[in-house]
Amino acid sequence: MTALSARPNARVRPGLSVVSSRKPRPRLLSWTVFSLLAVVAFLGMVLVRTSLDNTAIELDRIERSLTDARSLNQRLRLEIARLESPARIAPLAQQLGMVFPQQNEQLVIEGVVSETMSDPRWADMNRFAASLTGPASAPPAELEAGEAP
Repeated sequence: MTALSARPNARVRPGLSVVSSRKPRPRLLSWTVFSLLAVVAFLGMVLVRTSLDNTAIELDRIERSLTDARSLNQRLRLEIARLESPARIAPLAQQLGMVFPQQNEQLVIEGVVSETMSDPRWADMNRFAASLTGPASAPPAELEAGEAP
C-alpha cells in the first residue's frame, strides 16, 4: 500500500512527499554517552581533589614534625651549653678533688706527632703554648718550622 492508495482523492504533485506528524526524539545513545562522560569527569575531579587533600595533609604532618624536631634541637643545644658551662663544671671538679695544676707541661713523645703541631697554620698557637710551658717542654725545632719528622 502506498500513500496514494490510502487517499484516493489526493492529487499527486511532483517533488512533494508525506511528512509524519511525530516530532523527532533525541537519540538515546548520544544522551547516554554524554551522561556517562559527565559522571566520569565528575568522579575524576573528586579523585584529583581527594589526592590533593591527602598530599596537603601529609605536608602539614611533615611540617609539624619538622617544627617539633627544631624545637627539640634548640632545647638540646641549650641543655648542652648548660652542661658544658665552666661555672657548672668547676664546682663539680672541686667536689671530686680535682685541682688546677701548678705548672703546665707538654709531653712530646718521639715518633708521635700531632697534626696540629706539624700544621703551619698552628705555628702561632704552638709558639704561644711553648711560651706558657717554658723552653724545657717546647716542641722540637723541626716541628715549629713545619717539617714532618
